[in-house]
Amino acid sequence: MLKRCTGISGALIYRKSNIPNRVPMWQIKIAKYESLKLLKQLYYHKNLPTLERKRAIAEKLLRKIDSGSGKLVFAA
Repeated sequence: MLKRCTGISGALIYRKSNIPNRVPMWQIKIAKYESLKLLKQLYYHKNLPTLERKRAIAEKLLRKIDSGSGKLVFAA
């Protein structure tokens, strides 16, 4: 389902709690390169409602992505 919806390969894991009266949780498992592609999809436009602190972190990471390889580039 993740691949079909986003084009990103990974796993969606459904976890049911052993503790009574707890809601189940979904977990996404993806590789770092795939997570950068997902980040681009989540923050594709500046005018969308987002949490400011989360957007700041995402934009910082997105600025460090090499346009050719799509990988993170850290200055030495």
